[in-house]
Amino acid sequence: MGKTALIDDAVAGAADLEVLRLVGIESEMQLGFAGLHQLLIPFLDDVEALPAPQMRALNAAFGISDGYTPETFLISLATLTLLSDAATRRPLLIVVDDAQWWDQESAEVLGIVARRLYADRVGLLVAVRDPSDHRVPLDELSSITIRPLSERASVDLLESTVARPIADNVRDRILAAALGNPLALLELTER
Repeated sequence: MGKTALIDDAVAGAADLEVLRLVGIESEMQLGFAGLHQLLIPFLDDVEALPAPQMRALNAAFGISDGYTPETFLISLATLTLLSDAATRRPLLIVVDDAQWWDQESAEVLGIVARRLYADRVGLLVAVRDPSDHRVPLDELSSITIRPLSERASVDLLESTVARPIADNVRDRILAAALGNPLALLELTER
């Protein structure tokens, strides 16, 4: 529905922030903490500075240590600590596109962390494709639902992307197939 284009626009406006951009990967949905690992790779050198319970939990989640079953809340606190510490050096914007493909464990940590970003210099922008059978636990957080374009806006976008006039019957078929989805409108005109 154009969510990636909206993310690109938000990132372009965040020049004064350190931007950490992530994309959910469907093939990693069954790998516990794979999304979280992707998020924290830039901060793994700082894990040793975490409070001991947080460090143990994060190390166990990432398979660095064994013999310890990590608690989701401690992993979340470790994540929040790493991100907050990084943001003291430069404000941080974390962008997760296609979050519906994140593994459930990472998605739960993301939700817990997001609800605790009060005074930290950390922003979080998460895009989820709808409909999705995989629920990203971001309850109680601000959200925006991107609706399909109106017919007039769809026609305007379509006409702005083609070099010559389009026959009415061709235009109507493209509009019917795209259902107001800006990405579909752009892709259908490339054919």
